[in-house]
Amino acid sequence: MYTFTLTLDNHDGSWSPGQGFGWIIFGDAQYPGPSQLDPFTGDPSSLPIGPWTSYGGSGGGHNGPTLSPVVVIQPPDYPPNLWVPAAVGDSLTWRGTSATLVPADQMQWSNLMAGNGAGYANWENMTNVCGPTGACCMATGCQVLPADVCAAAGGSYNGDGSHCSSCPAVGACCNGSGCSAITEAACASSGGSWLGAGSTCPQSNYVFGNSGGTFIDISGTGTDVTSQVNSCDDGGTSVSLPFSFSFYGSSFNSVWFCTNGFLQFGGTNRTDYGNLNPPSAADPGNAIYACWDDLFLCNVGNMYYRIDGTAPNRSAIFSWQGVAKYSDPSNGSQTFQAILYEGSNSVELRYRGMSPDAGGGGGPGGGDYTIGVENQGRTAAVTILGSDIGSGNTARMLTFVPASCGPSCDSADFNCDGDTGTDADIEAFFRCIAGTCPQAPCTNSADFNHDGDTGTDADIESFFRVLGGGNC
Repeated sequence: MYTFTLTLDNHDGSWSPGQGFGWIIFGDAQYPGPSQLDPFTGDPSSLPIGPWTSYGGSGGGHNGPTLSPVVVIQPPDYPPNLWVPAAVGDSLTWRGTSATLVPADQMQWSNLMAGNGAGYANWENMTNVCGPTGACCMATGCQVLPADVCAAAGGSYNGDGSHCSSCPAVGACCNGSGCSAITEAACASSGGSWLGAGSTCPQSNYVFGNSGGTFIDISGTGTDVTSQVNSCDDGGTSVSLPFSFSFYGSSFNSVWFCTNGFLQFGGTNRTDYGNLNPPSAADPGNAIYACWDDLFLCNVGNMYYRIDGTAPNRSAIFSWQGVAKYSDPSNGSQTFQAILYEGSNSVELRYRGMSPDAGGGGGPGGGDYTIGVENQGRTAAVTILGSDIGSGNTARMLTFVPASCGPSCDSADFNCDGDTGTDADIEAFFRCIAGTCPQAPCTNSADFNHDGDTGTDADIESFFRVLGGGNC
């Protein structure tokens, strides 16, 4: 439980009676955020807090929990909600909870509205008024806390003013239940294998491979959703899937089909036009970036989808056909599609005619396009350069590789064609052992078990264990 108190101390003598302050953001983080306190749940028993009757949130340049409503719903002026202290020393207090324990000296606050000449605060430091703090050593790491809070959390307090450098380091600990970042001693007591100070738990991700697929024109057979998007510029529409599709280990039965060249799962329905270099906290996330760019469908171009095949081997094709770039709004130069495969949960990206990536943008390698996939937390992604697709007439396959704690092996989809454990994969593996390995962007190698020795009996044994569904 956090307790926040906002007190007018007028330490610089700038405040005068009648001046007020509004749009209060606490735990405020600069763009792109998020706040360390997110998600924050305000205590309803603290309400009202001055003129505010609820809790909200702010995003953009400032990111954090917010006293709400920010403005009075009184059209057409919508005046700001302001706290007008009666005298120096007046204060407001509120409480709430967050899953994250953040020391006060690591948080900031802002007020973005003011009245009658009052000043503004931008990312002002908070002050801990709960007494001295020090390093609290816990199995999961260190926090700077008051001694009583440390004891309540089950930690070991190293004394007032102590720093986290006095606590044991944490690292990835692999055990039967998965992986967690804890100290070496805590890992040993759990029977796990500690991977070293500062090591991180592996993340599941996709791998890119070449594909022999060619673009399928579905303009005459697919469902045209161009008129269904909520805007022909930076819009989209939700499409139901007839099968469950697993993306980064989570299953979905619908997908957001965005005009700006990407598919997104999970219902946040982003329409960002400014493509970035994943992973990034500002990205849409949980997304397939077939060709994320600032695209424009108000003059030319269509979006279609089509379901092919029969269960359990269906596919869902999502096509952007003859769409324009915003910078050239009447030139339908971009034609591409993303295909979702039932069962294998692979993703295939196919391109027909494309304007070559001219660079100078925010995509990978400074490119104009962003092509790849990214997880929901925006912590894992795999991309290729926009220049890799040239002027189109090419395709790429994305195959999911679950995280493996401890020793890691290459994928049983050794040739990166999207089909796992086939005769073609076995043939590709032994060709690689003989010296001819799959070409980039496929990264599988003859050192299959990643032990530093290439093409050994141990690599062959590991390959067949993984091929049979076992561990590395």
